[in-house]
Amino acid sequence: MKLKDSIITGLLAGIIAPALLFAISFYLHRLYMNSGGGSLVRQEYKWLIFSLIPNLILLRYFLKNKQFPISGKTVLIVTIIEVAAYFVYFGIR
Repeated sequence: MKLKDSIITGLLAGIIAPALLFAISFYLHRLYMNSGGGSLVRQEYKWLIFSLIPNLILLRYFLKNKQFPISGKTVLIVTIIEVAAYFVYFGIR
């Protein structure tokens, strides 16, 4: 499958990658807690902010390696919106 430089590509990559990482890490954390281990973090909502790491990797990939400026800018905008939504919903602590 060949990637195209478009807003849809950046939008899908910027939403799916963090959601996938969050789902995997949340599942593994729950699995660890149910096996008798304690919680790995004090507040579980902090898993959300770590799930944005793939967006930084995607941003570098689209802008530097693939020379896809539209997709890269869209990933950047999606990341900014996700970070803003995180801090609006959970507050800055």
